[in-house]
Amino acid sequence: MSVAGIIGFWCKDVPNQIFNFFKKQFTTKLAITNHHIHYYNVIRYLENNYKNKKFRSFKIVNGKWGEEDKPTMGIGYGGHFIKFEKTIFYINLERNESQGTNFDKETITLTKLGRNRTAFDKFFEITSIDVDKEKILQIHKYADDYWEPKIKIPKRSLSTVFLEEDKKQKLIDTIQTFIESEQWYIDNGIPYHLGILLHGQPGTGKSSLIKAIASYFDYDIYYLSVQYLYKIENAMNRLNKKAIIVIEDIDTDFATHKRKKRKPKRGVELTRGPGEDLEDSEQFTFTNFSDVLNAFDGICSTHGRILITTTNHIDKLDNALLRPGRIDLKIEVDAVNNEIFNQFTNKFFNKIQSDIMLKENLTCAELQQMILEKKTFEDVINYVKVDDIK
Repeated sequence: MSVAGIIGFWCKDVPNQIFNFFKKQFTTKLAITNHHIHYYNVIRYLENNYKNKKFRSFKIVNGKWGEEDKPTMGIGYGGHFIKFEKTIFYINLERNESQGTNFDKETITLTKLGRNRTAFDKFFEITSIDVDKEKILQIHKYADDYWEPKIKIPKRSLSTVFLEEDKKQKLIDTIQTFIESEQWYIDNGIPYHLGILLHGQPGTGKSSLIKAIASYFDYDIYYLSVQYLYKIENAMNRLNKKAIIVIEDIDTDFATHKRKKRKPKRGVELTRGPGEDLEDSEQFTFTNFSDVLNAFDGICSTHGRILITTTNHIDKLDNALLRPGRIDLKIEVDAVNNEIFNQFTNKFFNKIQSDIMLKENLTCAELQQMILEKKTFEDVINYVKVDDIK
């Protein structure tokens, strides 16, 4: 090969090298992969805010959570230009090697002139807002030592929860006052957290009430299964923002039961097994009760958290767990009474039957089932009323 040929071979790529040099020096890039939820927020933001933009390529995106999300017609593969406020972005969507998986691996790259990242910061801030946040309640579940975004469900209105009005208002006022009083807690050296216990027989609507409360205050729910109660300190420490933490049926962990005076063996606390007295039980619990108490109100308690626990058997719980500072508000969510029944019939039938004598231990779950079965108002009345004594 001649010298001229060698020089020509090396020089033919000089324009590309010069272009890439200036591109590197005078542009800034932001790359987002579809491994991150923010990828889908960007896709939806572009679809919602640039509907009149004449993109030439589109694709259907189901969202990170698959069928739980409404499909979106997002931008397709290739390059696109948009104007974000006063900045021109070049957006490139490309598919990466899947490496043997069944899922596409994709990257959105945003490029702008200049090295100032202010436009990217603003774009990230705006697209971080969940476009469905006003309608969707996010539930996280603790497993494998981290909080996993588990499901998204429609928010629930407090008007769909049947509970005595004074109790409902007490809940709202207590939480609202807590949220607005952070600085007061700090100024007075009081740990800034709130504990609520909902107690009553099964099927009375405790879980529904929690969803409605979280929806009302626009808080995500962080659900800790009682089987992971022994990890409560780790779970609390992994919360990075104010949240409603929910522990349902807390009485099903024997560590929370009332203790009898007895010297524990080698520092391990004995707890009662089902149907056993402590003195006769040889059952041990994995949950350390002191860890539970410390997570509720101790050195490791989480700043700003609202803890809501439920139980069907409040009488089983240890008094140390129920004291103020750990549980600040107890609300009984129990059998249907006339006030609750009137709320129900007014909601579904636009009628009120105030003079009826209800049978004992009637639950909202039973009433809901009758609605699902398309029962009439008369059917409901005949079901709930006490039979006449003959």
